[in-house]
Amino acid sequence: MNDDTEVITPDWLENMARQAQRPAIGAVGAQLLYRDNTIQHAGIVVGVMGTAGHAERHAPANVAGYFGRVNTVHNVLAVTGACLICRRDIYEIVGGLDESFDSAYNDVDFCLRLHRRGFHNVYVPEAKLYHLESDSWNRLPAAVRETRRRDAVQRLRERWPEYVKHDPYYNPHLTRRGERFGIG
Repeated sequence: MNDDTEVITPDWLENMARQAQRPAIGAVGAQLLYRDNTIQHAGIVVGVMGTAGHAERHAPANVAGYFGRVNTVHNVLAVTGACLICRRDIYEIVGGLDESFDSAYNDVDFCLRLHRRGFHNVYVPEAKLYHLESDSWNRLPAAVRETRRRDAVQRLRERWPEYVKHDPYYNPHLTRRGERFGIG
């Protein structure tokens, strides 16, 4: 859990743990909101915008989203590490987070390794937190951030080309140019 989050729903951890203790579940992610009450994270879609993006980013917090996804517990290919839980044994099975990703996309890579091992990653909307997104990341010089992001994008594309090409939880007829589930 990032140090730049604030809890909105008091039972957030119980809601996430309820899913995480199920044997088939890998990573569990929360709904994260920006301070302006728009969505920062409602699951990750791999392949949008060339790598991965947060589902429904910048939509109003009260939006239901594509077929009600924002308000529904459902499987996703990946969730953000800003607020992610998984059982320790599962974490160790896949070798934890790959530090070669620095911080950008290490969570996506982790979730893809879980998926490849047969685990399901789950988004839980009843677990809501504010995420001040990347306060510490933004303190780095812009050139350093861009170099690290570019390296991570390349590494993700090379390691997971099949998922960058097609996220099995995302309708292939929807746009890959944005995070709002529009028609292609």
